[in-house]
Amino acid sequence: MSKFKIFIIGENPSKGARSPILWNSAFSNYGLEYRMNSLDIPLNQNLNSTIIKIFNDPFFIGGAVTTPYKEKVAEILKNNLTPEAKRIGAVNCLFRKNNEIYGTNTDGEALLESIKLNYGEIKTKKILILGYGGAGKAIAAYLSKELMGAKGRLDVAVRNIDFKKLYNFLNFDELKNVIQNYHIIINATSVGFGDLINKSPINLNLFKRINKNAFIYDIIYNPSETLLIRYAKKFNIDYINGKDMNLRQAVLAFHYVIKEETDHQKTFKFMNQII
Repeated sequence: MSKFKIFIIGENPSKGARSPILWNSAFSNYGLEYRMNSLDIPLNQNLNSTIIKIFNDPFFIGGAVTTPYKEKVAEILKNNLTPEAKRIGAVNCLFRKNNEIYGTNTDGEALLESIKLNYGEIKTKKILILGYGGAGKAIAAYLSKELMGAKGRLDVAVRNIDFKKLYNFLNFDELKNVIQNYHIIINATSVGFGDLINKSPINLNLFKRINKNAFIYDIIYNPSETLLIRYAKKFNIDYINGKDMNLRQAVLAFHYVIKEETDHQKTFKFMNQII
C-alpha cells in the first residue's frame, strides 16, 4: 500500500460519501496502490488546526472536500486557489503542487465539459443559469470564462438580486419576458430534489415559452427524472440530468491529484461502472 494519503474531508463523509468508492475503483483498475479514505471532522472540532496539520503532512497529496467545509477550506488556502475557485469562494478538490496544497472546484469545470460533449460548442449561445448557490457560482465561473470575448451571453436568475455584478443577474419574475431567447437553460437550484422533489424551478406555463430547440441541463441526478425533465420530455426539448456532471467532477478531481499516466476517458469508464 502506498505511503501517500488521500482523503475526502467533511463532517461525516464516512456515512455514505460516494467518492471513496469511485476513486478506489479507479485506483484498482489502474493497478495503483493509492486509497482514498474518509476524514470526518465534527463541527465542534477546530477545523483550522486540523486542516493545517493535514496540509503540512508531506504524504498528503490531496483529495476531495464536501459539506460543510468547502468555503472554510477555501478561506484557509487563501492564495493557493485556482482563479475559478477564488471567484467561487469554495473548493471541492485538493491537490499538491510545488510541494504545497492547492484547491480548485471541479463542479463548473465538469458541467462545461459535459455540455460540450452532450450539446456542442457554446461560445455563440445564450445561456441561463437558474440559481446562484454553491453550484450556480461554480457553473457561472467556468461558463463565463468560456464565453469571454465570444458572442454568447450568460445570465443568472435569482430570487433576490443583491449580488455583486459579476454576471448579468435577473429576477425569476423577469423570465416570462425573456426565457424564449435562451439556447441552454441550467437548473443549479435544489428545486426537484429532497423536500422539493415534486416541484420545478420553471412552472409549466413558463416552460411552454421555452424555445423548442433549447437544451435543458438539470444538475440534479437523484431522482434521475425531475419534474423539470418531465416537462422537457413532454415538449420534446433536449435535456440531460446531473449524473454526467457529477461523475465528471469526480474524474477531474482524481486527475488533479494523481499525476501518473492515467486517461480521463478510462477513469470515466471505471467510475461509471460503479454508479
